[in-house]
Amino acid sequence: MAKERSRFRVTLLASAVVVGGLGLIGAIGAVQAHGPFNPMRGFGPGFSGHFASSVLEEALVSVDATDLQREQIRSILDEAGAEIRLRMSEAGTRKQQFASLLAAETIEAAAFESLRQEMLETGDTVSARALEAFLDVAEVLTAEQRAELIRRRSGFGHGFGGN
Repeated sequence: MAKERSRFRVTLLASAVVVGGLGLIGAIGAVQAHGPFNPMRGFGPGFSGHFASSVLEEALVSVDATDLQREQIRSILDEAGAEIRLRMSEAGTRKQQFASLLAAETIEAAAFESLRQEMLETGDTVSARALEAFLDVAEVLTAEQRAELIRRRSGFGHGFGGN
């Protein structure tokens, strides 16, 4: 079971890397209220508010994004963020489910497995939606702007391939 939880964490970590890359092109707002999942604590806080806005703005300034591009990117991120937050809030009840299963007199492996499957489905759905938004944002930027982001990536930190 510990190996399954570890595999789930790796899956969510991979999702976080995708979302992190997305954020550095302008999608931090898409996951502003969520971080990695821990079965005992649920979804923790992630990038949010002013910090996410400033990182997004810094990325857009660094590639000389036009006002139209900024508007399109913010629209993409607002829509994706709303969808992702909805999925994550629905998943929030799993924290209580996990605690209830753990507190039960008898440990029901099948119930834990069912909960694990639901968690994997949520992670996969969130990851797929984040990737979709990432690609939508990438399409708004020109090839030159994307190349500039890659050139500057070390300034964005380890999650975007920085050293």
